[in-house]
Amino acid sequence: MSDNISYIDKHRKKPKLNMGTIVFGLIFIYIFATVLIYLTKDKTSIYEVREGSLYRDTAYTGIIKRDEQVINTEVPGFVNYLAPEGSQVGVKTRVYALSDSELSFASNETDEQIGFTEEESATYYEKIHNMSAQFDPSKFDEVYVLKDAIASAMENKSSMSRSVQIDTMLSSGRDDLQVFNAPLFGLVAYSIDGYEGVDAKDFTKEDISKKNYKRTNLSTNSKVQVGDPLYKLITDDLWTVAINLDEETAKELKDRQSVLVNFPKKDDTKVTAGLEIEEKEGEYFGYLSFDQGMVRYFKDRFIDLELVLENVYGYKIPKTSVVKKDFYAVPEDFITYGGNTNTQGVLIENGTDNPVFTPVTIYGRNSDEGLVYLNKDVFEKTSKLLIQTDSNASFRLEAVESVDGVYNINKGYAVFKRVEILSKNDDYYIVKKGSEYGLSNYDHIALDGAKIKENDVVF
Repeated sequence: MSDNISYIDKHRKKPKLNMGTIVFGLIFIYIFATVLIYLTKDKTSIYEVREGSLYRDTAYTGIIKRDEQVINTEVPGFVNYLAPEGSQVGVKTRVYALSDSELSFASNETDEQIGFTEEESATYYEKIHNMSAQFDPSKFDEVYVLKDAIASAMENKSSMSRSVQIDTMLSSGRDDLQVFNAPLFGLVAYSIDGYEGVDAKDFTKEDISKKNYKRTNLSTNSKVQVGDPLYKLITDDLWTVAINLDEETAKELKDRQSVLVNFPKKDDTKVTAGLEIEEKEGEYFGYLSFDQGMVRYFKDRFIDLELVLENVYGYKIPKTSVVKKDFYAVPEDFITYGGNTNTQGVLIENGTDNPVFTPVTIYGRNSDEGLVYLNKDVFEKTSKLLIQTDSNASFRLEAVESVDGVYNINKGYAVFKRVEILSKNDDYYIVKKGSEYGLSNYDHIALDGAKIKENDVVF
């Protein structure tokens, strides 16, 4: 029995390589490495480019100089004004009447022809209602603007009423009543303050500070003596405001001939003024000259204003985004196209009759000098001599210009974009809009340009 026993050796089969497993393993390793790199690598913070502005101003109180002529009375009596304050008068315009005794006038309230019309009343009621509904405590001065407008309209009606009643008195044969016209053309005002004849450059720091300032309002139906002031005429639309400047602002503006001025208490009106700066006894004075708007401020001797030192509009980007990059400045005539394509490039001398075409990206253009900016890194391993198409002209790459720019990451990798800085503050730059090869609104850029390089992939 034992002789019939046979021994069988079992041989293990060698395991076969499964290509699917290998591929899956490689993919797993790649994904794992990618995730690991992503988790450990510094993240690139992104900033979205938006339009913005930098506005910088400084506030002052100024004193106004106008061409003013005070008209005094030559005879005593009781004065009654016929021309509304702020109206333009001429040599044929009746301004006031003088009488030996105080005149009695009928109340306007009983004279329907002189009072506000229904349309006028409705207009003022609407203005009052709108102001009440939209009242903003920070703009309380608008209340006084409306108050002055209504008071002026009422005064105009009152002047008309007095004029009509004085005509009636004259026609009735009253001998002690005289009516006087303006001696010259101008805008009439019924107040004086003693500054009417002072030149703008004669105002002192104390004058501008309103120290000891007094204004006298001239009342109608009041008694006057010979030589007393009756009214004043403002005879020119040109006016000047003198301000006491701080030294820093004076030095900043010393080379400027004009400046934008904002009047915050007069509907935020902005006007460009001529500018002259003068230093007197250690103090700096600015003289702002205007040729319009005088009628808005004819009652004011002092005015609050703001000098707009800077008001620049463009793309607002963080200062941390901006870096400098070196470029070759190359004459634009050396830019050509490769073969039948639209690829831009340059021809580089290689020691033969057939220069080598090298594609390039234009990063900026200086149209005034006919130059374009090319990436310096492209030419690290090439000749530095460029050849012009269809010409024997050549240009050697030597001069390097450092250009401001940011890294645009719209496509997932960093692309340098040149920027033209217009203005700045502590945290931001305002850069020019519409620059060729520059930024566009809503572009994404690296917040910290120093932590990224050209063509870096951004996760």
